Amino acid sequence: MVIYIDVLIVTNFLISYFLLMASALLAEYTYSRKRIIFSAFTGALFCLYIFVDSGIVLLDFIFKSFSLVVCSAAAFGIKNRKKLLIQMLCYFALNMLLTGIVYLVSFENAAVYQNNMFYYFSINPVILVVSSAVIYIAILVFELVKEKISPQKTYYIDIFFKEFSLEKVSAFYDSGLKLKDIVSNKDVLIIGYEKLKDKLPCA
Repeated sequence: MVIYIDVLIVTNFLISYFLLMASALLAEYTYSRKRIIFSAFTGALFCLYIFVDSGIVLLDFIFKSFSLVVCSAAAFGIKNRKKLLIQMLCYFALNMLLTGIVYLVSFENAAVYQNNMFYYFSINPVILVVSSAVIYIAILVFELVKEKISPQKTYYIDIFFKEFSLEKVSAFYDSGLKLKDIVSNKDVLIIGYEKLKDKLPCA
């Protein structure tokens, strides 16, 4: 089987990009598009390991696991271990889902080359990219629908500022931008100015 390196890299870059974006949506974490692009490119380069003839299963498993950790860490950071683990599991699961879809779509006419736990499907690369894009779009639509039908939850918080305080002020989750605190990864809450303008000492 002839494998073209340029096609391999470009195809795997696009696949990794869509799957990383999908895993971020699935885990409901904020992300940096630049970091995901860098991670996708890194993942595409890792696929060149398919040309290495190691013949050592344990080494192949270690390298494959290492590539998964590096791509997830590059895309989502390593400050929060729980977050990283969830992202890794989502990314791994989506890769397995993509493999199943490709097998289903091209079951009768696609040859599969496997080496070092990496797989190369001898089918039109467009099918691979479109399949990964479909996964991303499906998850995106699901998240948008879930957001629309889910009732907006009201939070009640206490505000303290020097000698000034307010108790049980109603606030809502920022469902539009889905902002999260970069340190704690907790949701950002929004309080209407109308509720505070007559109570704040500086208003």
